[in-house]
Amino acid sequence: MTRGLFLKFGPGVIFAANAVGVSHLVQSTRAGAGYGLSLLLLIFLITALKYPLFRFASTYSAVSGKTLLDAYRKDGHFAVFILILSVVIDMFIATAAVSLVTAGIVKNVFGIDVSTLLVITVLILGAFFLLAAFGYSFFEKLVICMVILFTLMSIAASGMAVPTAIRESTNIMPDLNWSPAFIVFLIAMAGWMPTPPSASFFLSAWSAKRRQKLKDQLTLKMILFDFNFGFALTLIIAFAFVLLGAVLLYLNNINAETDSAVSFAAILMSLFSESYGSWAIPIVGGAAIVVMFSTMLTLFDGAPRVMRQLFGFSETNKKAFLGFLILQAIGVISIVYFFGSSFSTFINFATSTAFATAPFIAIYNYRAIMNDDIPDEAKPRPYLRIWNFISAGVLFVIGIYYFLNLFGVNG
Repeated sequence: MTRGLFLKFGPGVIFAANAVGVSHLVQSTRAGAGYGLSLLLLIFLITALKYPLFRFASTYSAVSGKTLLDAYRKDGHFAVFILILSVVIDMFIATAAVSLVTAGIVKNVFGIDVSTLLVITVLILGAFFLLAAFGYSFFEKLVICMVILFTLMSIAASGMAVPTAIRESTNIMPDLNWSPAFIVFLIAMAGWMPTPPSASFFLSAWSAKRRQKLKDQLTLKMILFDFNFGFALTLIIAFAFVLLGAVLLYLNNINAETDSAVSFAAILMSLFSESYGSWAIPIVGGAAIVVMFSTMLTLFDGAPRVMRQLFGFSETNKKAFLGFLILQAIGVISIVYFFGSSFSTFINFATSTAFATAPFIAIYNYRAIMNDDIPDEAKPRPYLRIWNFISAGVLFVIGIYYFLNLFGVNG
């Protein structure tokens, strides 16, 4: 039974672990805190917007055994530049942000009074040990188990809020005021929900690895089931945290706005304890820690894996993988140490890059899945092709609005 579970699930579920980090724990909860349950449909639409580009990445690599880097190289230098820029930002800035939040939550849940940098270093050493000592197969199984665990814990935590949501159903769905501030919030959420398009490069690497490992055992039906299951989980967990934010914050009229994701998570857990008792803290706190550490783990595996191929090393070259892993760890710790006080500047840069590259990634991933070496049955049907071009257009428009607002020329 266990072997069947790990045969059925793979990169799609790992993708879920990569996606449900700060965007879900913080942004989804903030959505519920500020707007009750009124944003559920919009969150669904935002998530659905990116479905084709991630599906194309997963299917292309799982069917061909190649990564998106192989396909992007065929499209020229600009395509490769988009990939490199995105991966480098995820490798250092995004990983530093996730590590910072993870460390803050660990300190809050366990009441540890030590420096955040020390906790980050310990977490990174833990991730390094797991990836260096056990290899990809163990990583895949571990992350799948973590996804199952945090999904059950997130559903359990949000389940406690369901009776209140039903009782307050007339008050928990306010009308939306489409003010500039609200639109900016939606755009920020659109950039990171369920995760930036650059995550498709990591998904591609994991999918190619699975093809190499399973070979002819891997069918198109298995590939699509795994991806669709993982993608659906990102939506379910987003809804769970929206519900928590709506019940604990919105209905209590508590303004929990803060620039610190760590502070926001601390407020949420404090309110959870007040509402349901201290016994419930291990559920929401445990879910938060597993969510964030699993995201850390996927970033520390995905980025070195892509960089190893980018620099021409073979898939089996473990020394190259560990070398890039060490480089990533040093870079993340250095960013937090030297630039922790001005970290928002880096986040803004990462967000800007995500918006600037999103339409191109959608198009290049489509071109990859339409390559001649992909069998016709694996190529997207017409509705998915149309869906992807609409998504690329919408992502382009959202990006334009974001940059106009960023530079203060949105009128």
